[in-house]
Amino acid sequence: MTWDSGDGGPWIVVHGKMLDSWNDYTFDTVTSPTLTLTGLEVGTVYFALVRGYCSLTGEYGDWSSPLEVEIYQQGSDEPTGIEQAGDLGRFVHLMPNPARDVVSVLSSYRMSRVVLYDLNGRTVLEQEADGITAVLDVSGLASGTYIAAIYLPHGVLTKKLVVEATTPRQ
Repeated sequence: MTWDSGDGGPWIVVHGKMLDSWNDYTFDTVTSPTLTLTGLEVGTVYFALVRGYCSLTGEYGDWSSPLEVEIYQQGSDEPTGIEQAGDLGRFVHLMPNPARDVVSVLSSYRMSRVVLYDLNGRTVLEQEADGITAVLDVSGLASGTYIAAIYLPHGVLTKKLVVEATTPRQ
């Protein structure tokens, strides 16, 4: 898993099998915005959250939106890779939102591309994707509201994305 690094780290990542007790989840502290999960079981739904350390406040921020995924066995009648059942929109996340420099698109479904449209329907950014994560550079976009169209095997999902003006770093 990867996420937007924001202003740095470290990050706390909590993950485990869905519906386990909070005490059964694994808590990892990492210094880079990525964590490789191993030993995942076929047919099991997993849950993950991330929260980062804010050097300005000296505290950890809020938890991210949850990412829920189910692992299917390759070669079965089910889709290959990481999938989930239920409402498609619950399992695709834009982080952070609002965004300034980059936004990570996290999906339980394999994405083929992501397109950003302004509110007039004009394409302002398009990126091919081949996996469950994509990182979009939105630093060149004007502040405002955009529609992200995420192309998935089951169709196109749209999500609202707010872009804020990039502030110079000191």
